[in-house]
Amino acid sequence: MRAGEQKLKPTTWDSPVDFHSTLESATQAVRDAKSFGDIVAVFSVFSRYGKVISSETPELVASLEQYIERIQSSPRPAADVLYEFAAMARIARNDAALTTVRDASPQNAHILEMAESVIPDEVRKIIVESGASIIQNNFSGIVSKTQELKNLKEELKGLHKGIYSGKFAEITKKINGKIVASLRRDGVFHVPGYIISGIAEGRMEFAKSEIFGEHMDELIKRIAEMKTSLMAQEKADNPEYSALYSRMKSLAKEIEVREEETFESVKKALESVSPVSKEEAQTWATENVYIAPNVARKLKKINYPKEQFINDMAEVYRYLGGKLGPVEFILQKGTRRAFARGRSQICLDSDFNKTTLFHECGHLVEHWDRAALAASLSFIKNRAQGAPKSLKVMTGGCYQPGEKAFPDSFIDPYVGKDYQGEASEVFSMALQQMASPAHLANFIEKDPEHFKLFLGVCARQSPELSQKMRDVERKAKETYADREKAKSDRAELRGPWEKALRNAIPDGFSELLKAQQGFAGYAVLQDARKKSQWTLYQISDDGWWRVLYKSTLPSVTRLAYLHIMNDRRELPVHYETASDATTDFFSFICSDAVPAWFDVEKGLPGLEI
Repeated sequence: MRAGEQKLKPTTWDSPVDFHSTLESATQAVRDAKSFGDIVAVFSVFSRYGKVISSETPELVASLEQYIERIQSSPRPAADVLYEFAAMARIARNDAALTTVRDASPQNAHILEMAESVIPDEVRKIIVESGASIIQNNFSGIVSKTQELKNLKEELKGLHKGIYSGKFAEITKKINGKIVASLRRDGVFHVPGYIISGIAEGRMEFAKSEIFGEHMDELIKRIAEMKTSLMAQEKADNPEYSALYSRMKSLAKEIEVREEETFESVKKALESVSPVSKEEAQTWATENVYIAPNVARKLKKINYPKEQFINDMAEVYRYLGGKLGPVEFILQKGTRRAFARGRSQICLDSDFNKTTLFHECGHLVEHWDRAALAASLSFIKNRAQGAPKSLKVMTGGCYQPGEKAFPDSFIDPYVGKDYQGEASEVFSMALQQMASPAHLANFIEKDPEHFKLFLGVCARQSPELSQKMRDVERKAKETYADREKAKSDRAELRGPWEKALRNAIPDGFSELLKAQQGFAGYAVLQDARKKSQWTLYQISDDGWWRVLYKSTLPSVTRLAYLHIMNDRRELPVHYETASDATTDFFSFICSDAVPAWFDVEKGLPGLEI
């Protein structure tokens, strides 16, 4: 899941000090100015930006030229590489760097032009073709094998229907009743009878850890032993029933074996194309997965051992070929579901498991790899059967009224969720299938095209992207070390930090954020049901509102201040995008962390409104 976005009417800016990232936007603001004071305000902001961005230009030029060298070395540069290059250039929003690279040679100008012309459909095509190649080289007869699995499941479904209805229904009810009664006599009252019966029938989806607690495995084993004992008694009196049950048990085991074989085949294929070894993945997970103390306590409570958690992160990291940067796990009160924030933070919910872990990691990948996101959005666009519809109506699930999805025969309607081009559920919903052999086999059988896209994204490599991730990991080690140190060494600075925030934010700022057009690209809205909760949105140039945080009004106001000052490059540090800043800013406002860059003597720059 990702924080949702909603469409409001296009934004118009009234404030003359709105931030301008390009010469063109500043020039237009001057043309629209109503007074000389407005013109002075525009250039005072733009000049501050210009001083900082000029210092960043050489590094960006070097990065762009590195891409160009790789593109030039290929006779036919791939669409995904060109698209990734163009996406990086767009996100940088540095006209000086682009002009420098473009003017360096006619060939550079031609490559930039090629990159800007690549469309998402081309990216999807090449990634799907890569996935198809992996299938051809690694999976012999996978289509026929998945069809065989489907036939076995249909047979088992028919047998289930027979044993739980008609002349056998009473026997089944009697056996399950005896199991429940036996457990009740032994003092097991916290597990509902229908859950016990479901497990006795082989429906392991009922085995929820929050119901069974720490004794889950023990109880499931006891239920299985009692079922076997009772079935032996029925064998003499009801041989037909016993034979049917034996066939069901044998068939279920055969299906399980085949699903495991399919899973192992896919796992080996992903490992064969991954540049990351098992040992490297384990080292990465140990060094780059940050688990807050309250998260560790939560994992223990829901019976998800921290050691297993780290192992699962290593597993998914290897499947992804290393396409993850540092990941921080936090708890946030009031969340309905787990969600990913930015490219490096995952918030847990009450029912967090391996499937959810893999799902949220998929969102981080799409945020890092813009080519993967483009392919996912193209996948939805080309499959959609009509306009987005309410997920609540489509599924009957507990979705919010504003959550919509494009309808199609996806593995799950949630795959088509509409984020207005900012994100998708395509890769996340595919990656989570790797947490379960049964789900993976069903995925391959139901949607081969989606499976090919998934494999292609996992296998896609980008030296430039990998280098950026490793750079961020190095910085993260310093950041998290500083943050832990700040909790003790800088605890006394929390008061001055709070005071500096109060002094830097002018009166009336929150009212500007509440206005229909917001302020400087940010706005807040009050929750209709929970009046104490407000949501901070980032407003894009075309009017889309993207959720950044949900918290109290004072907190989101302070978060907005930090984002605006970061956009204006007036903080001692600078984050490239709002998503990059969210993790740190959240910790500075909603936890006890104090920025390592905060200087008591200098305070914080005042916000001009």
